[in-house]
Amino acid sequence: MISTEIDMMHNNPVSMLDSWRDMVGRSFVLGRPNARGEHVVILGDKRWLIAQGEAGAGDRVRVTQMLDEVLIVERA
Repeated sequence: MISTEIDMMHNNPVSMLDSWRDMVGRSFVLGRPNARGEHVVILGDKRWLIAQGEAGAGDRVRVTQMLDEVLIVERA
């Protein structure tokens, strides 16, 4: 579950920007791939590339690893 900025202010003193730095354990639904066939998600000020795997558009995924600007995900 991705918290809103209000939730973050009340439950955790980190800024919303910092909350997107550690993505392991977060989940979201993949959209359609871009023209290059890549799944990309933009959260906060960061663009993340989703590593190719078994998940496809419309699947809920959970982040298991972060490698620079690439998120490794598994179906949730």
